[in-house]
Formats: sequence, C-alpha cells, structure tokens
Amino acid sequence: MNYAVGTDARNTASLSPALPILGIVIAITGTTTMDATGLSAFSAFALLPLMFLFWYLDGLSGSEMGFKWGRLTDFALAVLYPLTVIGLIAIVATFAGAVDLSKTNWQKALLNLLIVTISTALIAIVTEEGFFRGWLWGSLRRRCINESYVFIYTRSHSPPGTSPP
Repeated sequence: MNYAVGTDARNTASLSPALPILGIVIAITGTTTMDATGLSAFSAFALLPLMFLFWYLDGLSGSEMGFKWGRLTDFALAVLYPLTVIGLIAIVATFAGAVDLSKTNWQKALLNLLIVTISTALIAIVTEEGFFRGWLWGSLRRRCINESYVFIYTRSHSPPGTSPP
C-alpha cells in the first residue's frame, strides 16, 4: 500500500471537504439552538469564534478570507446609497403628513441609532459575512471545488435576492 506522508498527507487532507462540512454543521446547530432557546438576538455572535477557529485550522490568508481594502469611492457609495434611500423615504413620509417629531427625545434617538448602526455593522460584516463568505468561501476555493458549486454552497444560508461575495 502507498500511504501519503508529510506534506503529501497535509495536502491530501486539505483537499477533503470534511472541514467545511463540519463548520457548516456546527454553525447551523449552534445558531439554531440559540434561536430555539430564546437567544435569537445573539445567535449570530456564535459565528465569530467559529470563523476564527476554522480560519486558523484552514490556514487561510487574510486575502483568501476576503479581507481586502477597497477603493474610497466604493466605501462612499456603500454609505451614500442607504442614506439616499432612507432620506427619500423620510422626505416622502414628511410630505405625506406621517411624521410627528413633537415629542421626540433626540438624545436617546441618536444614541439608539449609533448603537444599532455599530452593532449591526459588526454582526453583519464580521460574523455572517466573515464566516459564510469569508472562511467558507475561501475554504471551498482552497479545496479546488468548482466556483459554481462554491457559489451555490455558500449561498445556501442567504435569502433570495441577496448578492454573492
């Protein structure tokens, strides 16, 4: 019999889809359990340590995980688009008479906006995107799985109409 030894053994093991499958099973089990026990507001946080664990186990680079600096115009567009859409909705609601700001506590409203914005960005970018479109995408690509299959596999958790990595 011919057994792989040393580097050949690691390369053979790294081509196995076992680690990505294990990662998905653990992620789904963990988040589902948290949702079922009333911790759904925090279930995405379970993905953060999993992302770091599997990133370490796979030995992916930051680039393979999808961590790259974009162009300043891309960041500006990412901020400008939601501000424009929300601004237009606010203008339409104001002209329709559906806005009453007479009893608004502005300090509390701005604090809540800040907290929700920061926590949502951290949860969405670091946990969900980092795990599914970062580690999982990079892990499957490293295993030389056809890019179409990688796309389908990493999209299985996403709602229809959302964009790929």
